[in-house]
Amino acid sequence: MVKLFENTDIFKQLSSIEEMLGLKAQNALKISGKDKARPYIDLRDAQWSNSDALRPMDVSKLSPSNFVTYRFGLFLSRLLKSRCDFPKVTVLLADTLPHNNYLKNAYRHSYHYEDDKEILFVRKERTESVGEFCVVVAHALSHIKIGDMRDDNHPFFLRHFYRALRVICTDMFFGRASHSPLANISLDAPSSNSWEYALSLGRSKSEKYNVVSGLVDLRVTEPSQLDFSPHELAARLDTAKESNLREELSTLINPVDSLRTNYLENKIERLNNLPPGSVKPAYSKKINSYEEIMEQQRERLGLQIDDLSTEILENARKSNDVSQTLSVGDSDARATRLENLSSARQYISDKIQLLDKERLKKVPQQELES
Repeated sequence: MVKLFENTDIFKQLSSIEEMLGLKAQNALKISGKDKARPYIDLRDAQWSNSDALRPMDVSKLSPSNFVTYRFGLFLSRLLKSRCDFPKVTVLLADTLPHNNYLKNAYRHSYHYEDDKEILFVRKERTESVGEFCVVVAHALSHIKIGDMRDDNHPFFLRHFYRALRVICTDMFFGRASHSPLANISLDAPSSNSWEYALSLGRSKSEKYNVVSGLVDLRVTEPSQLDFSPHELAARLDTAKESNLREELSTLINPVDSLRTNYLENKIERLNNLPPGSVKPAYSKKINSYEEIMEQQRERLGLQIDDLSTEILENARKSNDVSQTLSVGDSDARATRLENLSSARQYISDKIQLLDKERLKKVPQQELES
C-alpha cells in the first residue's frame, strides 16, 4: 500500500514541496546567522546578486541626498587613510557588480575592488543610507588594507575594521563638538582643561547638562535632520546655478577647513567688510560662574536666530521676484521655484523655533518667572 502511494502524483508533489521548504529554511538560517557552519551575509546584501559585468554609474545622476552620502563616503576614505594608514583608493558607484570570490564576506554583493586600478566600486543602492554606506566603505577598506577580500573572520581584517570604527566614532564626537556654535566659549580657566572647568561651574545635574549641551550637540534628531531633509537639499540644489552648490557641499562635509569655527569673529568680519581672519578670538574675558556661561550661550544662539531671520526676509524677497519676473508661459518653472523657496522658508522657520527653544533653556528660572 505504501509503495503504491509513493508512486502517486500527490505524493510526488508533496515531496517536492517538502524539499522546497527545506531549502528555504536553510537559506533563512544562512541569512539570520543561526547556521554557524555558513558565513554571515548582510540582510540587504542577501537580496542582491552579482552579474557577469561591472557597470559603473554616473554620480551626477544621483538624487541630492544620495549625492551627499556619496561625498561623505569620499571624506571617510580620506579620513581612514589619514588616521589608520589605509591605502589610497578611488571610491566609485556601480549599477551592477561582477561575480567575485568574496565567499565569507558579509558584503560580497555590495562592493567590488579592482586591485590593479585601486578603484572600489560600491553598489549604488548603498547610498540610500549614510550609515550603511559608511559601514560598507570602512568594511571594504579594512579588507583592502590586508590584501584579502574573502574572509570576515581574518584576525587582521577584524583588527583594522574595529580600529576604523573607533576612528569614525571619535571623529563623530569631535564633529558634534566643533560644529556646535557654542563650543568656542572664552574661558580663562585655572586649569588646562577648560571643559572640566566649565562643568565644575554647574551646581546641579541640570546645570551641568546645560553646559554640556552648549559644548557638544547632543540633539538626536534636531536640527541636523532638517539640514539634510529632502526639501532642504532640493532647495539648495535649485540655487546651484548661482552658487555652484556641489562644490559647496563638498566643502561642508570636509572638516579639514572647518574643524573649528569662530562664529562671533566671522560675523564681525562680515558686518564690517573685513578680510577673513582679521578679527582674532578674544580670550581675555574671565568667566567664573555658571550664569556667565549661560549668558554667552544665549548670546550666540540669539545671533544665529538673527542670521536665520535675515535669511527668511531674503527668501521672501526672492519669492516676490520670482512671482513678478517669470512670464505666464513659465508657469511650471515658477511653481517649482516657488515651491522650493517655500520649503526652504519652512526649514529656516523650523530651525529658528528649535534654536529659540534651546535659548529658553539657558534663561535663569527667576527671569522666566518675572
